[in-house]
Amino acid sequence: MISQFGFHTGVVKADEQCRVAALARVSTLHEAQMNALANQEQWLCDLIFQHPNWIFDPSKDLFTDEGKTGTTQKGRDGLKELLERAMNKEYDLIIIREVSRLMRCTKDILTIVDDLRLRDVEVYFAAENISSFESSKRFELELRASLAQQESEKLGRRVKAGLQVTKTNGIITSGMNVYGYDYVPKGKNVSGLLVPNEEEAKVVQKIFDMCAKGYGLKQIGMTLKAEGIKDRTGSTTWLPSRLSRILHKRVYYGVLEYNQTETIDAILKARKKKDKSEHTLIRSPYITPLITEETYNKAIKYLVSRTHKNLLGGKDMGGFKLTNDVYVQLIRCECGRRYRRNPGRNNTAVYACNDVWDNGSVNERLKVGGISEGVCTLPGIIDWKLDLYTKKIFESLSIDLEGIKQSLRECIEECYTDENAYTKAKKRIMEIGARI
Repeated sequence: MISQFGFHTGVVKADEQCRVAALARVSTLHEAQMNALANQEQWLCDLIFQHPNWIFDPSKDLFTDEGKTGTTQKGRDGLKELLERAMNKEYDLIIIREVSRLMRCTKDILTIVDDLRLRDVEVYFAAENISSFESSKRFELELRASLAQQESEKLGRRVKAGLQVTKTNGIITSGMNVYGYDYVPKGKNVSGLLVPNEEEAKVVQKIFDMCAKGYGLKQIGMTLKAEGIKDRTGSTTWLPSRLSRILHKRVYYGVLEYNQTETIDAILKARKKKDKSEHTLIRSPYITPLITEETYNKAIKYLVSRTHKNLLGGKDMGGFKLTNDVYVQLIRCECGRRYRRNPGRNNTAVYACNDVWDNGSVNERLKVGGISEGVCTLPGIIDWKLDLYTKKIFESLSIDLEGIKQSLRECIEECYTDENAYTKAKKRIMEIGARI
């Protein structure tokens, strides 16, 4: 059968009465791309309507993904709904203009096509004239899928190379939403600019000055709140985490920080953080500094002095909240991080490494396409088991428990009889603690 588009349609079910769906996708929300999406949708509808025996309702059976990359299924709501309905056998045929409109990942393309074929759902790529029901077209499909993936990877390399040039010159490539600044968009032959926002700039300077003088993040936040200083949302609550992010931004003394992460898998978009020593610092002529580099370094030096360190290697692990829980205070994971207590059911609790609580277990990371290298693999442990282990350890040690108890009794008695009881009792408690 020859279509009005000038090529032979290789749809196996072309002459059957079948339920048809169509899928369209564009990778950005730019106006030109959105016009291309409308053209793509019209192109598909015109092709389908040539077949009066096909059942198709554009309002229900035409699925679109606007501004979505084809390298991953994440965020592809249109594709997700289409596949769910197709797997439930609501469709017999799916029309897609090109292989690259389905995905730009060879593995995902072939997996989707094969899963649908097992449920007797045909996929037809119109521009390439490839039907998933034609075994003779299998090699061409694999080739087209590989080309779609290679095109995406090649585009990524070109974009990366272009960004590298702009970074070297300290050019601001897009709008930066930085507290303390207003972004002036770039014009013809003019780079974008970051100019100080008068009110916000004073707040930023105040935060850095207080930190450099030895004020903690909570103290700074409470001071800002007491003075009624609001953020961009109108809130007067300044959380320590937000203040920390502000204090770590080098942009406030006119420096852009690049190469903070590296790509592990270009298709899965998996990235990992790089060591701070590997970051690239570029002083930009397009940013008006709010503070001096000396003030920034003083503030960071104070923050580092209050930062919890990993016991294996001294890596910064962020701040931590003191707790009365003795296990949280004393237990360390083999990776060097502290343990955290999480209340469970039936008056129990589970202790596990902070790395697991913060980032998930190995299995959880792999499910979402994350990396497993360097991940803590130790499982959590229930509280009653820790109590049992602790009891066994103390029983195996040569400790004069009765002597310790007697010392405690004497300490308590002194609290009631000696006029300087508090001072002496505190000293004795410290001595007993050291003995324990």
